[in-house]
Amino acid sequence: MNLANAGIYLWLILYQIGEPIRDTVELKRTWFDFDMVEHCTTYADESYFIWEMLMDNPGYDWVFALCLNPMTGDRTYILPTYAMTPSNPTGETPLEQKDVITSFEYSIANDILPSVTGLNVIPDKKVIFKSWN
Repeated sequence: MNLANAGIYLWLILYQIGEPIRDTVELKRTWFDFDMVEHCTTYADESYFIWEMLMDNPGYDWVFALCLNPMTGDRTYILPTYAMTPSNPTGETPLEQKDVITSFEYSIANDILPSVTGLNVIPDKKVIFKSWN
């Protein structure tokens, strides 16, 4: 299977806490695919999938989740929220996580999706922050 034949899955990008993200990144995904990116995004935000993956992988945290349609290039990133702490007084996404997200998106939008889809113009990404309600 290659990316062009893949369905729409919810991908979760995990890393080992306390270690460089790029050195310990792991990809997990749902075992089932979705009909639309919007369905995947709703599932990512409203289900316990992310929470359960974190509980099943002690010592790991997540950088982002992604719903991607590899045929159209439609994609939504689901990002974690960060608490205001003494080490992160603004509550913003830490720099290392931002760097990984930005690098990943650049590769997806400029290399991978144009190659896989054949599209000259890749749709803009969508971004939401995970709600924990």
